[in-house]
Amino acid sequence: MKKTNNYNHILLVRTDRIGDVILTTPSISLLRENYPSARISFLTRNYTKPLLEHHRDLDNIIVYDPEQRHKGIRGLFKLAQDLKNQDIDLAILFHPLPALALALFMASIPHRAGTGYRW
Repeated sequence: MKKTNNYNHILLVRTDRIGDVILTTPSISLLRENYPSARISFLTRNYTKPLLEHHRDLDNIIVYDPEQRHKGIRGLFKLAQDLKNQDIDLAILFHPLPALALALFMASIPHRAGTGYRW
């Protein structure tokens, strides 16, 4: 992986199932290897947080709560503000939910990447 930018804070976003979060964890170490001085955060659901709490290459876990704090349009704005306060340079969206993609945009994260559907 060739570095083209020096990111200070990288956010990984995976808010779906436990197995999917587990399959995403190798990317944390890969990013740490390529960006050793970057702060690496992970946005996930509360029930998958314990899987990530002791990962040696992860600096911060942000809990996404679509049932309460981040519910509805107001919740989307709260999530965007929460993320904006983190001063994130790069966000990688592993589960392409339009609401999360919009929150990353609203948070003014300058570099955003994600997967897409084939339709």
